Amino acid sequence: MAPVLLAPEIFQRIIFFLTHDSRPGFEFHPPVFWNRRPDAHQYASVSRFWQDEIERETFAYLHLDLHRLSQLNSNVTARRRAYVRNIRLHIKLPEPGPWRSRETDDEKLRNNQAFQAVLEAFLQSLSQWDAAEVHRDGIELTFYVPMPPEDPPIELHGTGRISLGHWEPRYRKSVLELTDPERIARLPSAVAITKLGMSEPSYRQRNLSVVAICALLAKLPATRAVLLEWWKTLTFASIRNDIADALSQIGHPIDEFNLCDSHYDIANQTLPSAGTEVLREGDEDRLSKSLHVLSQRVKDFGIRMIPVNDEIFFPRAIPEGLVEPRWDRLVDFILHYPPFDPCGELLFLPDPYRDGSSSESVSSVDSDLPSLSTEASSPTLDIATPAIQRFYLSAARAALQMPVLRQMDLVAELGYGRYWHAFRYFIQGSSATATWTSSSGFVPEDEVLEHWHKVPKKTLQSELNVVYSGDRNALYM
Repeated sequence: MAPVLLAPEIFQRIIFFLTHDSRPGFEFHPPVFWNRRPDAHQYASVSRFWQDEIERETFAYLHLDLHRLSQLNSNVTARRRAYVRNIRLHIKLPEPGPWRSRETDDEKLRNNQAFQAVLEAFLQSLSQWDAAEVHRDGIELTFYVPMPPEDPPIELHGTGRISLGHWEPRYRKSVLELTDPERIARLPSAVAITKLGMSEPSYRQRNLSVVAICALLAKLPATRAVLLEWWKTLTFASIRNDIADALSQIGHPIDEFNLCDSHYDIANQTLPSAGTEVLREGDEDRLSKSLHVLSQRVKDFGIRMIPVNDEIFFPRAIPEGLVEPRWDRLVDFILHYPPFDPCGELLFLPDPYRDGSSSESVSSVDSDLPSLSTEASSPTLDIATPAIQRFYLSAARAALQMPVLRQMDLVAELGYGRYWHAFRYFIQGSSATATWTSSSGFVPEDEVLEHWHKVPKKTLQSELNVVYSGDRNALYM
């Protein structure tokens, strides 16, 4: 009897089921997140085809700690590098102190040293990979820094209750930082990474300094998609200038750049309280200026819940001899901003004619305000200050220098209640529309409208459609 020849796709399906743990209900449509069996490599000796298929899956996802990084290039040969799609850096930290005690300075230093060592080892190893060796879609880099093991505290022993996240309060105001950023800057670059992402805050993981990740990003010149998490913008407002400096070191073009603070509580409209370290009035906002420069090398640019000023769009003054900025690549500019500027000044004020609002209840976000958890008993922000007019004027001046701009969203996060304020400039075909929607009936000043009318005339040779709406969903219709 002649041997039965199966199509490669059938062999691939057989190999997949042999090398992964089964899960009831997924027999016919196995999900990509099935767990690979630790003994999967034993099937690689069946044939060269089986070896290639198993290695293609085995090396697709690399979970690397400091020890594994030291062995990386001896195990992941040039042929296998083409299989790698995702690298997860596991930062193992030294044994912590008691969970009820504060994190000591010595403990912070040891943790930061462990973090620094992993990033250094990563760059030293990956710098030896050539761009031609890796997968055509490149490699995504993520990070994993677990909290200490979740052993229940002694008072819960025998109660049957499970303590989740009891380490979280200990590290609530702690991030892992580099001990020597200059050492990172001196290391060779790694061209294999094309995507970098920071996880959203979780009680199961320690938080990383966005400054440190920006320093690493500057050494990854092939990275095209970036998601940065500035954890607790207000708690760590003092690092604004450090972030600005780190961003200024990133010189390569980026297709997708997103910087966000997913910890900001939109629902409760959390505002800075007394003692929050924000810029003083008159201080230079270097972060807004750095983001302005960076955006000129980006296609899709997104900033969410980070306080910025109008210089993120266009400089207030251009020094003599310098040309106006230009965004030759920018297609989408998305900004979701809190209702205060980097100096802590409110961009929106309460409506004195609305129930539950008082013009005297809020004068500045430097006051010691409660969280805005209820509309009836807390100040509600609705009326745009003159700073918002300057915002729109600066954005229009920038849009005039964006020849391929398709969409610009400027959305104030005023909470999930009755109050909203948003703007969208959108191009569809040869038609451009500017939409303002707000709960306050906001109308832009004549100078603002004049500049926005110039944008489609310059880029599309067409007139601007202007829409004013009282529907909070108007941008998405």
